[in-house]
Amino acid sequence: HWEVRSAGCIALRALATSYISSISPHAPSLLPLCFRALEDESWAIRADAAQALAAIAKGMGSRVVEQVRGAQHC
Repeated sequence: HWEVRSAGCIALRALATSYISSISPHAPSLLPLCFRALEDESWAIRADAAQALAAIAKGMGSRVVEQVRGAQHC
């Protein structure tokens, strides 16, 4: 259901915006989910995933680069 996938991405974006220090340790498991959502058939889900990734990248700064490298191998 697209509503659930969208809500997940929106919730992750909100958490990354407000509580990045709490979710940073979980980035290795969250990033692959976002990358998978970037390939969703729905453009709205892809947009939500991109916004969630942007919020994570903004909050984590350069630390996200290593996490992205690790997540791409999943």
